[in-house]
Amino acid sequence: MSSDVVSTEVPPTPPPTTPSIIVEEADRPGSLLPNNTTTEGSEHEPPKPAEVLLGILGPAYASPSCPNAIFYIETIGIILLGALTAICSLAYNNVFYIASSKWMTNDAEKLAVFLGGEPYWIAVGAGTGLVVGVLKAYVFKFDTYVGFIELLQELDADKKESISMVVVGLVSLMGGAVLGPESGLAGVGGLLGKLSVKPINAVCRRALANTFTDDEVSSEIEEKRRKLYILSAIVSAFATMLPTPASSVMFCIELMGAARFVGAHGFVYTGTIVQLGLAGTVSNLIYTSVEEYTLIKVENPYPGYEHETLKWKNTGVAILFAVCTPFCLVVPYFCFAGIAKLMKVKLKAYFDIKFGDKVRIVLMATIGGTIYGIVGYILPLTPGDGAYQMPVVLQAGNEIESSVLILSAYGKMFTYWISSEFGFVGGIFHPILMISLLFGRMVINETNVDEIFGSALSFIILAAAFTPLPFAMFLLDLALFNLKASDQVSIFLAIVIVHLMTTGLGLPQKFLSFALSSGQGTENQRHDSIGDGGAPEKDSSKA
Repeated sequence: MSSDVVSTEVPPTPPPTTPSIIVEEADRPGSLLPNNTTTEGSEHEPPKPAEVLLGILGPAYASPSCPNAIFYIETIGIILLGALTAICSLAYNNVFYIASSKWMTNDAEKLAVFLGGEPYWIAVGAGTGLVVGVLKAYVFKFDTYVGFIELLQELDADKKESISMVVVGLVSLMGGAVLGPESGLAGVGGLLGKLSVKPINAVCRRALANTFTDDEVSSEIEEKRRKLYILSAIVSAFATMLPTPASSVMFCIELMGAARFVGAHGFVYTGTIVQLGLAGTVSNLIYTSVEEYTLIKVENPYPGYEHETLKWKNTGVAILFAVCTPFCLVVPYFCFAGIAKLMKVKLKAYFDIKFGDKVRIVLMATIGGTIYGIVGYILPLTPGDGAYQMPVVLQAGNEIESSVLILSAYGKMFTYWISSEFGFVGGIFHPILMISLLFGRMVINETNVDEIFGSALSFIILAAAFTPLPFAMFLLDLALFNLKASDQVSIFLAIVIVHLMTTGLGLPQKFLSFALSSGQGTENQRHDSIGDGGAPEKDSSKA
């Protein structure tokens, strides 16, 4: 017999834990795994409709009997965690918004011209870099850090790392670093999730005192609960940043990956969605109810349902945007990444030998801040995550010259990578939304593309190109612009095509493979402690 025959042996199922966290597939009624197959040689009997439906639904995960009753203890804790996260996120967002508004401008007249910034912005950037460098080198004593994407993948938060992400991320945003608030908010969520699970574990142990006697099984249950609480807190934090709880839940699950969500972490899909949905909803309701009484300016979304839809024209526009984005935005984006990484590698090697790692961290951050400060003075649409200037681009973008818009888009690409590579802490998503919006606004100004549809389309087109977030981006666009169903068809088509034309064809993979092979991988996704200030040993790691 040929050795190429694939084995049909079914791998063993993992041991069961509490039903609120993991369920064995083979134990589901109607499952087509071996428990429901006939003996060898017998004719397979197709399952009955009721069995199929039971197999889809799975066993109850919230029945009032023990141990399922633990689901309610967990969920009550998650709801309280969502409320606490909303309050902490509100404080976090207010601090950096107020600080940014003290020196950035959202004056349409100044944003519409070159050199519309203020000369002292250069000093703000340099000073922010100096403070960030000192905090990293001498206070928290780390060089690179665990990014929020890795935190979502692993669901393992270290208290010190979370605090350092929150503080350094907050200072970075206050000083105009071209990064988003995702890392800081993920740090808030990771810290609160890690701290809050301890009292919940104590309550659950008391409720299950006579149920589990095996310490190893009990430890596994609590490990999964810890991951659940960290994920719930991150979803709650992002529910204050994204317009709806649904987009927050989908954002986290898609970024983690459904296979990892169910497989590696062992979450029951529907039961966990219920818990995450409750956490995100409570957080969003509290945040949006209190936000209007704070200093954050609440912007009304576009009334997309009021504009006239030209279905076939919009479909053609969506396809053109999707086809052009890889060449007009994705390639320049990664080219600027290569330039910033090369600058970082050269300067890091020189400063490490000359001054040691602590001084190098301070110098690199100061230089990075000076660079984005200079670019911000020339192109005032570039500083910060973009949220402060975004309403002007959406509502008065027709007053901004196309040359300013396109140069600001590419300038923000460059300063994003400078901020990321030179030691500031923050996320990727807010800047790339602003980058593609600037580019799209230029297209709208130069063509007869509908303003509302073109803004909604361009807003998510770059993010959809190389992130695994099709439904999260769709939900974000739908909620922000209040799109009609006929517009949603074209938007989703664009998301699918641009992802096919970019990630499907391997464009970002080629850039990333080149970066890894040349030793320029994104080191900022690790949290490395620095040494005693002397020249460090050669680092052979590449990612």
